[in-house]
Amino acid sequence: NKILIGEVYRVPNVNYQESIPKYDSLLNRINDGNVDLIIGTDQNINYVNIDTNHATDLLNIFLSVEMVSTISRPTRITHTSATLIDNLYVRINKLDETLSSILSVDLSDPLTMCIYMGSKTKIKPKPLTFKYRKLDENAFKNIKTLLCVTDWSCLNNIGIEEPNEKFVDIIHEYTDIHICTIKNCSYPT
Repeated sequence: NKILIGEVYRVPNVNYQESIPKYDSLLNRINDGNVDLIIGTDQNINYVNIDTNHATDLLNIFLSVEMVSTISRPTRITHTSATLIDNLYVRINKLDETLSSILSVDLSDPLTMCIYMGSKTKIKPKPLTFKYRKLDENAFKNIKTLLCVTDWSCLNNIGIEEPNEKFVDIIHEYTDIHICTIKNCSYPT
């Protein structure tokens, strides 16, 4: 997919009747259904006051080309006011997840905005593989015989946890001798 990334700045205090049609013209020129769009704005039109005509008009222009505003909290905060005059608009056709955020970092005025966009790629899982041994009475009888003739005195001179580990090691060794056939069996997940 093609992605067009851009930034639009509107100078503060410019006549709304002059600037709103320019947004409309620009977005209609770049509007191509096959191109994904990411537009950052310093629009200087306050979405906190969305009920004003110019804020509603601007939002409707972006929505008319299927671009969604991703910032919903104020981006410029002073001691006396909080305004949402900056935004990130996106139109991504095949997208599973979009997360936007405002970073509270003293890098600039307004606050820094960021966006994460991702697709959940489906990874084909590997089949589960099981190992097993084919057991029979003769194998158990041979292991039992080996266990009966084993000199276990070696367990007397080792630490308290080690006898259990040594016993398990001996069982594994005898099992490998008499039940050595290991088969793999795969099942799709």
